[in-house]
Amino acid sequence: MSLSFVVDVDWIERLAAAHRDSGLGAVILHGAVHSYRRSESKAWGELMGAFSMRHDAQRPLTVETVAPEHPIMRGVPEKWATIPEELGHNTAMIADPVYRGLVTRGLLWTVDRLRNDGTPAAGYAAR
Repeated sequence: MSLSFVVDVDWIERLAAAHRDSGLGAVILHGAVHSYRRSESKAWGELMGAFSMRHDAQRPLTVETVAPEHPIMRGVPEKWATIPEELGHNTAMIADPVYRGLVTRGLLWTVDRLRNDGTPAAGYAAR
C-alpha cells in the first residue's frame, strides 16, 4: 500500500516528532514527499517544510549549481539536465550517478560524515 493512504494521525505525529523533537536528521526523497498526504495530520508536511497533494508532469529538469564549493554539491555539473521526471521518481533517475552522488553526499552531510572536500569520512566510502 502506498504511504499516501496511511492516515493514522497518532502514528504520523509520533514519526514526525521523533525527528523534530530529537534533532535527528531526515533525508526525504521524492516518494516521502507524497507520504501521509490523505491524513488529517499535517505533522509530516510541517517536518519537511512542504506539502504535496499531487504529482507534477514528468519533464526534464535543469539543475543549476549555485554553491559548487559546498561539500554536497561537489561533482554536480554547473548545469545538469535530468531525464523527464520529477527528481528521484524513476529507476532511471536513481541510476544516474550524478543523482546518486548528490543524495549520498546529502545523507553523509546530514549525519556529519562528509568532509569539506565532498568525500566521505573514514569508514563511509563505497566498498
